[in-house]
Amino acid sequence: MNKTPKKDHGCDFSRVNNWFLEGMSEYRRQTILISEYMTPEIQAIFNNNCRSIEGKVRFKPVMQGAIADVVAQVSQIFKKLTVKRLVTAADDRFAHFTQNVLPELQRSAVNDKHTLIFVSSYYDFVRIRNYLRDKGFSFAAISEYSTRTEAMHARLDFYNGDIQFILYSERAHFYHRYPIKGIHHMVFYSLPDHPLYYSELVNLMLTSNDETASSAQLSCTAFYTKYDQLKVERIVGTRLTPQLISGDRSQYTFA
Repeated sequence: MNKTPKKDHGCDFSRVNNWFLEGMSEYRRQTILISEYMTPEIQAIFNNNCRSIEGKVRFKPVMQGAIADVVAQVSQIFKKLTVKRLVTAADDRFAHFTQNVLPELQRSAVNDKHTLIFVSSYYDFVRIRNYLRDKGFSFAAISEYSTRTEAMHARLDFYNGDIQFILYSERAHFYHRYPIKGIHHMVFYSLPDHPLYYSELVNLMLTSNDETASSAQLSCTAFYTKYDQLKVERIVGTRLTPQLISGDRSQYTFA
């Protein structure tokens, strides 16, 4: 963008402003970014590529948080993961999940197999799916590439307790909104980009159990890092976000 063309293409240079020929057009460009919510990519473009000499402004709404839309009577636990750097955050999250979370889930699955693992990134989804396959876990996976037949069989096996876990991607929920029944334990490997999905999935625990499980048997655990500030803000709200990101505690519970 804003590069000087290598060929003139018959251009009348007398009509071209000097500041464009001198490579200064990026400082006169008007850039408008519109999105339902802020993402790190949009924020990076705003900070690094919007250089107009007229200045720039960002409108940032105060988030109430999608957690306010949760009506299911379930304890929601947010656990902050310690990561060293942004470039190693994905590996640190995966290591913590495979070394600490999965063994605990497998032990609890002896008595209760109805655990859904939600993953926002498809790359993380594939990584976890391959790990579960290699280690011989009893599970099914539903992604945006799953056929309706595959998703139906996975949901049926999950509801009947024939498998321990069901792995669910954010894009699968975006396209299909599968009514997965029998969820007793919800694990957010990573928080969803769309905050609406958080409340939808947690409320799904209430509407999908058909009185097969009481509220005391339901649980919801979400993992996040300090680099997930924008996601956390959309879910818990602007007021509580600094506490979750910068607070000394590693675990916060919402009832």
